[in-house]
Amino acid sequence: YTMARLWTRATEAAQRLRQHPRVLALRYEELAEDAPGTARRLCQFVGLDFEPGMLSLPRWGSSHVSHTHADVGVDRDLTGEWRQRLSAREALVCEVVNRRWMRRLGYPPEYLGRYSLMRALPCLLSYPLHVAAVVGMNPQRAWIQLRAMTGMAR
Repeated sequence: YTMARLWTRATEAAQRLRQHPRVLALRYEELAEDAPGTARRLCQFVGLDFEPGMLSLPRWGSSHVSHTHADVGVDRDLTGEWRQRLSAREALVCEVVNRRWMRRLGYPPEYLGRYSLMRALPCLLSYPLHVAAVVGMNPQRAWIQLRAMTGMAR
């Protein structure tokens, strides 16, 4: 639930900026599908000449993916990585929380309609226990997440 809400907040913030003349909205899927074309579009937008070496950026690991210094470029395989990382129940919760933005941005639901919303209920009901554990173990992180999820001022 926390990550779904953070995605919602980040998406809402990005959409508020989308019409600004100094903002170019790009989707990771576009970059993964056509890194050179997307990079050229970005370069044109910011007034730079495209150079192929721009695509050789080092990859950074995350909480579930690690890379070596030899790993460079956009990893196309990560666009669907969530399907292997999230359970059907977790994916359903994400779709329930984010369905409005997913629809607007062209992300078709993969679990809504296939599964009963009751399947998401255990995740949603156990969330207060999760929050209590996070607050008890790392109150600073809990505060940061709460502010990010609710849009509280820094």
